[in-house]
Amino acid sequence: MSRWAAIVYGRTYEVDFRLLALPHDFSRAEQDWMMAHIQTMTRLPEDLPGKPRWAVFNNDKLCVVGVACMARDLGSQVNTNDEEDITRDQRGRPLYTFVGYCTRLEGQDVVKIPDYFSQNLSLFSRPYHQYVFANWRVKSYDSRSSVAISTNYQDCLPIVEIPADLNRTEFSLNVAEDDAVYLWCDREEERHYLWTAAADQIRAGNNVSLCLGLALRNNAINGVFLNATAADVTAKEKIIRIQERTPVPLPDSASKLSEPTPNLQNSGSGKHKIVFILLQVSAGIIGAIGGFLVAKILKLGTAKVAVYTFVGGVIAWILLLLAFAVNLLVKNNSSVRPRFHQNDRDSSVSSSNQNRMLGFRDKTEQDSAEEDDFMEWR
Repeated sequence: MSRWAAIVYGRTYEVDFRLLALPHDFSRAEQDWMMAHIQTMTRLPEDLPGKPRWAVFNNDKLCVVGVACMARDLGSQVNTNDEEDITRDQRGRPLYTFVGYCTRLEGQDVVKIPDYFSQNLSLFSRPYHQYVFANWRVKSYDSRSSVAISTNYQDCLPIVEIPADLNRTEFSLNVAEDDAVYLWCDREEERHYLWTAAADQIRAGNNVSLCLGLALRNNAINGVFLNATAADVTAKEKIIRIQERTPVPLPDSASKLSEPTPNLQNSGSGKHKIVFILLQVSAGIIGAIGGFLVAKILKLGTAKVAVYTFVGGVIAWILLLLAFAVNLLVKNNSSVRPRFHQNDRDSSVSSSNQNRMLGFRDKTEQDSAEEDDFMEWR
């Protein structure tokens, strides 16, 4: 007989959502695998009141069964707590949670999962009350707020009975296509048959991932489950997930200029040097001729004519160099300014993107999100 350990994910009075109870032998990789499924189940929490989402998923080592729901929907044990109301946080917001059980598959010939009870969530009431109440008044600076309570494999759960008429093709689960998700409409008949179909596949040793009651088909398509029911699905569907490819970033203007320019300069550097030398020689000759003509006009002696000719050539050569220097400065200034503004723009965009990745939003975004969000959780 399978032994199960409790799992609780939720929020307490002051501290945000986290794992509150976890089997004692879970590795980090197993936690990440489980949390990917829990995060899919808890999308659009505003649709959870009165609509619990059941799930079962397993791999080669673990099998997890659980429900995402409003805390107040877990039954009388949670709602009649005399000491604390553990269904609302310090701001009075109604809390949602994931409560489940996990079993290790090693050493088990046949794994039998708990039965599906629709709106009757009493199976999950005791773990929520036990582990949320134990963490309820923990402060954020308390080390206990970041460490889940360890649970042991000890609970025996009521198992699902496999009906004789289960072999119906419309309830064949996806157990092999990782790039596809099978969707069904969210009715009680479909829920019961799919749950028993999942139990049958797990008993046969197959890996299954099934979620019942998602709010939107897109939550399933963008999630990790291979099978799901959703409120906006009217008939069975098979959706092929398109694997997103990481786009190759286009080089910016600075990189475009910096990469090809050296090659062009190297290929034409000899020609540029020759042209520059010829211009200097031409400027010197023209300046020398100008100095010679000035000396002749002034009717100076031969010695002074030679001096004027030399000085005219030197002055013309210096003026040429100054003209080149000014031209180069003008080009550099015109090329630096747009790059500076572009960098400012890029840095501001990068800063904005980084803030969003870290969860920071400006007041306009925050106000808009709070107005649109039913329970202010997002």
